[in-house]
Amino acid sequence: MLRIRSDDSTMTMTAMIDVIFLLVIFFVCASAVTDASHAGVALPLAKNGESQNTERFIINVMAEDRQKYSRDGEVRVMGQTLNDAELQQILKEQSELGERDANGYSNRVVIIRADQRATYESVRRVVNICRENRLWRIAYSALHLNEETGGK
Repeated sequence: MLRIRSDDSTMTMTAMIDVIFLLVIFFVCASAVTDASHAGVALPLAKNGESQNTERFIINVMAEDRQKYSRDGEVRVMGQTLNDAELQQILKEQSELGERDANGYSNRVVIIRADQRATYESVRRVVNICRENRLWRIAYSALHLNEETGGK
C-alpha cells in the first residue's frame, strides 16, 4: 500500500523577527542622529534672511528650561553638552577642515542656533571662541516671519 507523506510546511518566523528588530534599531538610531542637530531650540523669528544649503557646523545655545534639562548658555553640538574647553577643541578641528584665506581665516561655515530666550552673553561667548579659532563665517539661525499672518 502506498502512503502519501504530508509535509508540515510551517515557516519558522525567527529569521523574519530578527530582521524586523534590526530594522527598528536602525530607524531609531537614524532618527536620533537627525534630531541631534536641532536639540529643541526655540528659534527667534526674522523678517529677512535666506536659507543656507552649504556644508556647515551647527552649535546650539540653550536657554534655561527645566523640562529639557538645560541651563542658560549651555552649548550643545550633535546632542552633546560641551563646556568651553571642549567647544574650543572641536572648533579648532572644524577650523582645520576648511580652506584658509590670505589672513589665515578658515572658510568653514558655523551656524549658531540660539534659543530666543538665551542671553546675549551666552551667544557672545560662543562667537568669541569661534573668533579665537579663526572661524569668521558665522551665521545665525532664525525662523522666517510671514508678514501676512504675523506667524511662521
